[in-house]
Amino acid sequence: MTRSYTGATIMDRPGVAIIAECESVEAAKQALSEFPLAKAGLIDWEVIPLGPFLNWEALFEPGNA
Repeated sequence: MTRSYTGATIMDRPGVAIIAECESVEAAKQALSEFPLAKAGLIDWEVIPLGPFLNWEALFEPGNA
């Protein structure tokens, strides 16, 4: 199983966003449960499934620079 993580700051509430590339929501929850702070019961996770970004062509159309 391949997992990768990327982090970002959430602007409208305290905390951070971690983008985990996993096979499923359950796989993401399992992977996140292995973090030391999660094991210690000090943090919890809100897992939101995301799909791929579509319409890449629009980003590179003339006038969208």
